[in-house]
Amino acid sequence: MNCQYCNNPLPQGASRCPACGAQVPMQQPQFAPPQYGQQPQFAPPPYGQSFQNYLWFSILNTVLCCLPAGIIGIVFSQQASSKYQVGDFAGAQNAGRIALIANLIGVGLGVVGDIIWLLILLLA
Repeated sequence: MNCQYCNNPLPQGASRCPACGAQVPMQQPQFAPPQYGQQPQFAPPPYGQSFQNYLWFSILNTVLCCLPAGIIGIVFSQQASSKYQVGDFAGAQNAGRIALIANLIGVGLGVVGDIIWLLILLLA
């Protein structure tokens, strides 16, 4: 590292430039562990990596189709959001995928149940 004023090389850990006497600014580390009460900082997700938690789908599924599958979808949707916020992008995608599968199963069960109910009403 060189002095920003006289461009002379600085010794490692110097607080002042030996040539001109200027104060050397402290270097910030690339990653510092969070102090008490601070949120940790994480790198952004890799380029092109998408994330969906399917919370809206889970809520609609809970209200309109299948309560148990919708609740499972809501739980995994929230897990996906939590994992995304702490930087676990693979875990967030996994939890989002499980939420989607639970919701699709719930919609399928809801449609099958509606068809059976309609057949019972028509045949009775």
